[in-house]
Amino acid sequence: MADDAGPNDDTAADRATEPEPSATATSARSSNAENSFQSTYAWSPDEASCAECGGSVAARWRDDGDLVCAACKSW
Repeated sequence: MADDAGPNDDTAADRATEPEPSATATSARSSNAENSFQSTYAWSPDEASCAECGGSVAARWRDDGDLVCAACKSW
């Protein structure tokens, strides 16, 4: 029944007047979402290299964007 359409039903005319998000706005949101969460700590059972000294360690902490060992971390 076509007459049953309520005030919240979309029509082709309604959708045509809604602006599409710009590529820049969409890209900025995606970029922010990707960069908004970053670990503060990483544990590797097989050990991994410290970004500062190159030592092989299981536990590393984030320091100025890099994962470093406890000795290199500026606490």
